[in-house]
Amino acid sequence: MLKKLLENAQFVKDVRSIYATPEGKRFFSRFFQDTHVTRPVFSTDPSVTQYNEGKRHLGTSYLRIIANGQRMEEELVSKLEEIEKNKTKESLNYE
Repeated sequence: MLKKLLENAQFVKDVRSIYATPEGKRFFSRFFQDTHVTRPVFSTDPSVTQYNEGKRHLGTSYLRIIANGQRMEEELVSKLEEIEKNKTKESLNYE
């Protein structure tokens, strides 16, 4: 769990770092357009709708990281600190 939290925290940091550059802003602008984050994706064909929703979901997950990244990083760091504190308590109980 600790390894996964560390990976997630680094990933959030990396995405936000990329977005902070002019190249990152251009990339994500195109990415959000291509994944139809701000447009309806409904089709009369259910398979097409499912495909479009999959793309849209990917786009919105990155948008959420960019928009809420600072809060997400803080939450991940808080969880990591809690895990470390619990480990310390457990090791003290065994001594």
